[in-house]
Amino acid sequence: MTDIYNDRSYVANNPEVHREDSAFKFEQILNLLEKVQIHANRIKILDVGGGAGVVGAMVADYFKRGGVDVEFVALDLSAEMLGIQSKSNPHIVRSWNCSVVDCREEDFDLVLMIDVIEHIPEKDVVAERLNEIGNNVIYNIPIQINVVDLLRNAVNRGRYYSEQTRLIGHVHFFTYASARKFVDRYHRRIASFFKPYCFMMLESCHPRYVELRKGRVRLVEVKISCWIAKYLTWLAPWFVQGSMFALVARKPGNARKR
Repeated sequence: MTDIYNDRSYVANNPEVHREDSAFKFEQILNLLEKVQIHANRIKILDVGGGAGVVGAMVADYFKRGGVDVEFVALDLSAEMLGIQSKSNPHIVRSWNCSVVDCREEDFDLVLMIDVIEHIPEKDVVAERLNEIGNNVIYNIPIQINVVDLLRNAVNRGRYYSEQTRLIGHVHFFTYASARKFVDRYHRRIASFFKPYCFMMLESCHPRYVELRKGRVRLVEVKISCWIAKYLTWLAPWFVQGSMFALVARKPGNARKR
């Protein structure tokens, strides 16, 4: 498979590197950050594949506003992406240009895995490694096997998921159940929830979503998704586009290797 993260094609296909939904993501993980235990008023954070670096900066700001001393480390396969993150997140004190498995630093209080695990072929190995290097992990896992995405795949003659791999590097596609099963296999889940994208798509002023709403079919789809998410909440994870957000901890017995 082509290394889209280091041949510049990922940034070419995603020039915003997800700045447009950073506020949405932070708003969701804020509910989880409040559950992270702080010791000695200090926290050491690892941001894996942090995109534009905006979410990481918001997380660091959140803790600093509470008087917590933050040590913030970034990790990415792409040196170019680390450069982008450093411009958006002044809290980064050092960076690792490597995979999670090859990261030699440990003792993190919190690891951010925001829209990352679906990009990693060896996701199970990485989940095990996260237990060795971090006490807590916040996952954001996009739920891409749902009625809306399956219909989109059918309309695109079975090419939707392959295009997701080619353009944005997704190599794993989760249902809500499989996402929960994945985190439960390797971690102790403290809290998790599903959040649909449709309300953000309908209300955001970002040019990307303004342009999206100009498409009549897409706008109808978003409005239907909002109706389902509002009135048939229990069905939303299976029908509409969204993500599972989860705060997890190391399972008892999975002690950090020394």
